[in-house]
Amino acid sequence: PEKPGAGGRKWQPARPEFALHGLTIPGGDVAPALRGCGQNLDLYRRLLQIFVDSAASTPDKIRLALAKGDRGTAEREAHTMRGAAGNIGATTLAAVSTELELAIEKSQENEALIQKFTAASAELINALKQALEEQAAKVATEAATEEAHKAAARAADAAEAAQVCATRRHRLEEAGREARHESTTTRPSKP
Repeated sequence: PEKPGAGGRKWQPARPEFALHGLTIPGGDVAPALRGCGQNLDLYRRLLQIFVDSAASTPDKIRLALAKGDRGTAEREAHTMRGAAGNIGATTLAAVSTELELAIEKSQENEALIQKFTAASAELINALKQALEEQAAKVATEAATEEAHKAAARAADAAEAAQVCATRRHRLEEAGREARHESTTTRPSKP
């Protein structure tokens, strides 16, 4: 079903997996998150890394808070995950986080829902770790390739410059020999 969106565009549901610039987020949509970063892919990658570094422990924090009877902390952790997931375009995890947050608020959470949240978190974090590692390797390879091309171009330029110098030196030497030869052959004879 299509619903009108902002700016007259039609709303479309999130795709189960969306890739942009080689980054894939299971159950997510990278495009709006990247727009939120001003189309700055490096900033977006840094946000993904921060998410990976900080979100991995959230399911354990929620379980621990619930075990201690600290529903407020558990609810805040689910809420924080919802926001963080939304910020990076992880729509599926954001939805599961919202579901868990509301269940905790109403004291209706259960093990199946917590497990669903834990699985969605783990799946996303593992996929992001892999994608970020692949991106880092790709960037390093591209940088090395670019540097190799620059080095080859510098070497070719140096070889060309050496050839030009050698050709000019050869021409100058020939011109010098010709000038010496002409000076000895064109001298007027003494009467």
